[in-house]
Amino acid sequence: PRRKFLRYPGTIKARFLPPIPPGLGKEEFMARLIGETEAACDQLLVEASRAPNPPALPTTAAKRLRELGAKLDGSAA
Repeated sequence: PRRKFLRYPGTIKARFLPPIPPGLGKEEFMARLIGETEAACDQLLVEASRAPNPPALPTTAAKRLRELGAKLDGSAA
């Protein structure tokens, strides 16, 4: 919804990834940045979906879980 900040009960989790070494070419840097970030996001998404009280997931998140082969716990897929 526009101009609304929706809040859901729960805990926010963040992950600090290992630093990317300096001196990489632009394409290699971007490929590594995107690959590592997407992999970490996928792990957090799977963890969140398997939590005892999983958050409401947008359709894009549910679709990504199906692509990863993860099952949605506590909600319809």
